[in-house]
Amino acid sequence: MTTTPFQSWVASCLTSTTPNTTLKSSARTHFHNLSTPTNLSPSTTSIEQDISSASASTPNGALALLVSSLRPVISGSSDEARINALYCLEGALEGCTSLTHGVRQAVGYFLVESCRNTVVNNDELFVDGHGLSEEEVTAKLRALDQKLSSGKKNDASSYSEEVRDCALSCLKALLQSNLDMFPTSKSKSGSTVNEALSVLHESLELRMDLSMKGVSYRCNADEWIDSERAMNAGDGYESNYYDMYDTILSTTLPRAKRSLCFSLLDGALDGFHQDVIKIKSLSANNVILPTNVKRTMIKFASMTARCIHDETDPRCLLQIFRLLNKVQRVMCPLLDTIASDDGNGSMEIDNILLLFPSTELFDAIAPYYPVQFTPPKNDPHKITQEMLHAALMAVLCEEGVALHYTQAVEDGDENMVIHAARMFMERLDPMRSSDYQSPSGVDSEEVDKLEAVGDLSKLLLVSNSTGEEEKGKKWSLNMTRVSNGLLSELSSVLSRIHEEAVSKHTTDTWKSLATSIRQFASSLAQSLETFAVSTGGKDNHNSSSWEAFVVSTINRLSPSLESSLQGMHGRASTAYLASLAAGGGMESLNKVLESCIPRFLGVLSRIDKDSRDQALAAMRGIAALMSSCRVAMERWEKENNGVKIHPHPLASYLPAILERISVAFDAGVADGEESLLSAAVAAMESMLTSADLNLLDDVHVEQLSSAFSWIAEAVLADGSSNESMITFTSEWKKSCARTLGVFLAVGLQNENQSSSRLHTLAENVFPRVIESATSPTETQSYHPEWITLAAACSNGTDQIARKIVGVILTKSVGALQSSESDCSPLKVLSFMCRNGGPRVIEAFHSLAAPNATYLDIIHELCKSPSNDANAKGQLSVGISQLRLPATITQEEETCRSVVDAQIERADSILPCLIPAFESPLAAASFGIIVDLLNQLLPPLSQWDEAKLCVIAPLLAAILSNAQDIRGLLSDISSEVLKTMIGQLSEFIISSKHEMKSRASAASCLFSIFLDADVEGLAVSEMIGDTVSKSLVESLNILCSDGKNISAYGRVHDIFNFIGQWGSISACKGGSYSSCADEIALFLVEMACTGASSFPFSKTLVELALQSEDRDKVSMLPALSFGSMISVCNGNPFWRQRIVFKTLPAVMRVVQDEAKSQKSPPLGPLTVCSILCCLPSSLLNESHGRQVAPLLIAGLVQLSKQYIDVIESESSVVDVLGINLAAIIKMLALAPDCLIRFAGVIISSLLRLCTYTKYNEWYFPMQLLALQCLESMARIQLSKTVKLREKDRVINALVNVIDHPSVIVRQSVVHVRNFWYSLS
Repeated sequence: MTTTPFQSWVASCLTSTTPNTTLKSSARTHFHNLSTPTNLSPSTTSIEQDISSASASTPNGALALLVSSLRPVISGSSDEARINALYCLEGALEGCTSLTHGVRQAVGYFLVESCRNTVVNNDELFVDGHGLSEEEVTAKLRALDQKLSSGKKNDASSYSEEVRDCALSCLKALLQSNLDMFPTSKSKSGSTVNEALSVLHESLELRMDLSMKGVSYRCNADEWIDSERAMNAGDGYESNYYDMYDTILSTTLPRAKRSLCFSLLDGALDGFHQDVIKIKSLSANNVILPTNVKRTMIKFASMTARCIHDETDPRCLLQIFRLLNKVQRVMCPLLDTIASDDGNGSMEIDNILLLFPSTELFDAIAPYYPVQFTPPKNDPHKITQEMLHAALMAVLCEEGVALHYTQAVEDGDENMVIHAARMFMERLDPMRSSDYQSPSGVDSEEVDKLEAVGDLSKLLLVSNSTGEEEKGKKWSLNMTRVSNGLLSELSSVLSRIHEEAVSKHTTDTWKSLATSIRQFASSLAQSLETFAVSTGGKDNHNSSSWEAFVVSTINRLSPSLESSLQGMHGRASTAYLASLAAGGGMESLNKVLESCIPRFLGVLSRIDKDSRDQALAAMRGIAALMSSCRVAMERWEKENNGVKIHPHPLASYLPAILERISVAFDAGVADGEESLLSAAVAAMESMLTSADLNLLDDVHVEQLSSAFSWIAEAVLADGSSNESMITFTSEWKKSCARTLGVFLAVGLQNENQSSSRLHTLAENVFPRVIESATSPTETQSYHPEWITLAAACSNGTDQIARKIVGVILTKSVGALQSSESDCSPLKVLSFMCRNGGPRVIEAFHSLAAPNATYLDIIHELCKSPSNDANAKGQLSVGISQLRLPATITQEEETCRSVVDAQIERADSILPCLIPAFESPLAAASFGIIVDLLNQLLPPLSQWDEAKLCVIAPLLAAILSNAQDIRGLLSDISSEVLKTMIGQLSEFIISSKHEMKSRASAASCLFSIFLDADVEGLAVSEMIGDTVSKSLVESLNILCSDGKNISAYGRVHDIFNFIGQWGSISACKGGSYSSCADEIALFLVEMACTGASSFPFSKTLVELALQSEDRDKVSMLPALSFGSMISVCNGNPFWRQRIVFKTLPAVMRVVQDEAKSQKSPPLGPLTVCSILCCLPSSLLNESHGRQVAPLLIAGLVQLSKQYIDVIESESSVVDVLGINLAAIIKMLALAPDCLIRFAGVIISSLLRLCTYTKYNEWYFPMQLLALQCLESMARIQLSKTVKLREKDRVINALVNVIDHPSVIVRQSVVHVRNFWYSLS
């Protein structure tokens, strides 16, 4: 007899003593092969036919046969066999691509019973009422309930926890499987579509029913079911199963098992969603579900919500939050309807029972808001408070829910959005009777309120919505699901909290809160207005929503603009309404202007001493509203492709506003009152930038011209011509200067319009402003006219900016040609670049000949001075006029002095020019600057060096501020880049050139090196060849002449360049990491052994010098290595990598030095550098004990020769400082390694501390030594050592109390007192 695959699987289940996961994979593969398209054929059989005629050749038949084969094993007594059987069944379900409804139903109910705590015979849970009377049926039901409640469950054995979990996993795989579209029985109507829809409706209900039963049984709900049957006996012919979902006690399970229950519900939703998609395809997206299906959906959602009760584990909370949001996305669009078909052709209207249970979901999750969670340290699950908050907000905001209607919401209606909005509002403004308290995790009240505003934004604004129906819209559907009463209440809360925040502007958080409220209110007003306009104004609810939020706020706040304008309420109301006007849409703008402008004008109609404060507040309010008008109009034009608004919103108010401001301005001039004038000038500035001046008649234009003539005189006068301006502050002049700049921007661009009077005035004032701005000054660092020009460029057109920048460049070139010591035009240009907006930078780099350009300035800075006039003329005749030629040395000295003077002049000018190249917009001039630099490389004369001092900083400024450096460098060929890098390298390491020009070249080189898109090793090899040759040549010179200062300086420069090269390569990473590794090893070996192969070139470099000269030169690579690993940019792990690569080589030297009897050289400097930069986690006790003797030996040697150290070069002092810093770090991290050297360390430190002469660059070393002394007193020394060293330290420090340096004296006293207090 042939053994089928199922029989072999059954045998494996029975014989395996441990869970056999191989069965699962085998079953999955087998059923996946059966489910391939070639093996599938439509199934039109019934449930009974599928099971009775099961065939192993079809997925449905094979699954039915497998279940019947495994049923005895699962019902057996061996847990291992049960688990293996369920593994096999789960693999089979995962392998099936689709199942018929009949097979899913049969397998599902079988698996549901396996989730119980006991094995129950399904046949005994029912009473056959055929041929029985009502009394007999009732009696049998009572007997069944008594039997179940007494615990007699048909002698069935209990399932283990593992078996029930496996059954739950199988059930999830079953419910996730796809549905075979063909019905399981023939329909009487004969309609294929109706048959398919009927099966799909049954499938929807089955998936939900099985998942709810599985969770209920897994949570041990049997006892409650039994008691429920006893109470409801006689109500029907079968026991009530759905009532068990009313009490789900999933929190009694361990976390992993609760998570498994949630996963089952999630899998049922996946299958449910697949069925809904099929229904949409069959019904042309018109999904109409029977009433019984909808009721089951409501029960499913309610049960899922109750699963969260008492849940505290963050992993389960995150899972259930996401599950609830999935329930909303899948079911909410299907339940949010009014009428439904009950399946029998009738329509049932049930607005309460058939709606999604949003209130129940809200009640379940509301206790978790706001989320209070602090993750433990080193949390492997990486769950954060932000993740939990985002998942919770997804449920509260119903993210991803695709609603298909916008139904009017009346006061008293309830939905998730209304509930969430009220909860957020309560957090924002807790009522006195409310029990809400700020969470303990929130630092302050304002932070709590700020988070509430953010949550309201997520709820009601479109930017945070992910629903498919809202893509491309400018409003959120959530916004339309709140009532007008709630919107009115929200507007009241926002304005009230805004006033509170404004009145408490004590911290930045309160300011942020006020700003956030204004932004949210204006955005919501804009959305409401856009929604109302898009519906054509036909829906009264849509327009009334905007009125409820915007108009009610205006009507409530605007009366205060007359009664208490100068008070806190008036100021806060003005700011709130101005923000509403700026960002709330054009209807909101017009409504605010209509309600507020007349009130402000009414206040300004009476300006006297008693009402002066109100007048000031009114003018500031008018200025704020006009600025809001400008912002709103710019936003409108941007959103509507440049279409301008007609008529202008300020058209009807502009004449009256100008008259009131002119009266206030004249009153301020007459009384000499600065505050009134400042308010009037600010209002004029807002009017110029916001209003259309062409709407003014001649009388009003004349008023405006007179006012600005006076302002121009105030800005341009030095104070002597107008005594009334002498007492005004600089802030007043700045305000006038800004306003004058705006006037110039408006006046200069109105040449062809009707405002010719303003244009003429602007043309007359402009030359005076330029002349005054570019005149030298010694009394102040800037002119008010600079502000005027910057404001004109910022508020004017591109043409005006080019005009102003062109005039400034022309004057700058003229000043440079006349060799003025104070180049004021360039100072003006620098100020304009920093404060005039992007138009200044664009104009600076776009101007071309015949106008003056920045290239003319560069040419003047790079131009060599002309020869003496007599040298150019004809030679004088006569022997007495003959002159001997100057020597070469004299010519070089003369040329050098001229070059130095030119470089010094360039240094004074470049700070004014560089701001124009520090903007990303300067990338337009990148190619020109590169060409100029290439013409100077290699520098062939001292004048080329002077030119490099000008060009290189400009190129470095462009590279350091460009947004896409790779894009800029891609326009230059790789060969040009490589040539430039090689020539710059040679120039930098050459000591023959001027230091400032070399520093500028280094800045350019490393900016290019960081971002050049060339192969790293090729560039490294090119630089290596150049540098290695120069280093070997310089060392050979030192071998023959150890006192050669020039060669020593060149070696010093080369090692500095190598260190910088290594740090740049390490920061860049990638293919350059190997370059950094080789450079680090080279520097370490040179410092420790005096010989190493140069990176890439493989040239052997040796310090073949005498002992004294060798120690002096060995400091240079050590210092260079210390500088290299001290860089903090780049990846945070590259320093650990470098230390890991170099530490073994250093430790070998340390061990050799420990065995040597000779005095240690200055090689320990490398060890000190590594210790200073090494992370504390990498410094273990073993390393500390190995390097401690070397550190102490170096300290002793330096302390014995401290007089020579102090009077030697600064590099030796650097060695001492690094040595002391390393000892301080050792004392902090591994003090036990230094305890046995306490006496030696203290003696050496006392020698370094007792130097009493005045030497500024040695003071830091003394402070470090004193810090070491204090640290020595803090470590765990023995009592004998402390007492012995205490007297010696106190007596030695007495001599330093009168040190010339104050900070050293204070430190000495502090350390001496600390040692004196030791007991």
